[in-house]
Amino acid sequence: AAVLAQGAAKSSVFALIAELAAIACGCPAERVAAYRRIGEATCTMRQVANDIRDIYGKRASGDLACGRVTVPIAAFHARADAAQRAELARLTLELPGSLEPIRRLLLAAGAIQAAAAAMEAARRQIHADVLAARGRGGPLDLYRAFVDAMAGELYRPPAVLPAPVHRAA
Repeated sequence: AAVLAQGAAKSSVFALIAELAAIACGCPAERVAAYRRIGEATCTMRQVANDIRDIYGKRASGDLACGRVTVPIAAFHARADAAQRAELARLTLELPGSLEPIRRLLLAAGAIQAAAAAMEAARRQIHADVLAARGRGGPLDLYRAFVDAMAGELYRPPAVLPAPVHRAA
């Protein structure tokens, strides 16, 4: 949670842009808050994706080499036993040649699954806020497709149930 909060703080300007745009458009306070949450959740998704890509999508991980505590590393430390943590420390000293064993270790400890779960929670928050604010069939459906595609780079996101249709009595 602390690493996710730190990532959100780093990219909070993007959430602020969404909030300010809603204010400039004259949206009511509850919609301004929804757009801020959408911006924050998008920042979370992007941070998780970048952290995972640094480890799995490159030949050398700058984050691991510099000792940065990223979402997957924090998730690893929260789940790993003492032997696994010692193994990560040993393998980190052997970078860049030890990247593949580090990848396997993170997977075995459930760290990548936990990072993906954080990303999925943010994606679902975005869908819920967009559907509550604008409903289906509006211009923000494209944004919902964008966040699904972002998640789809790392895992197969499940379908989000449509917002209930409210009919006048």
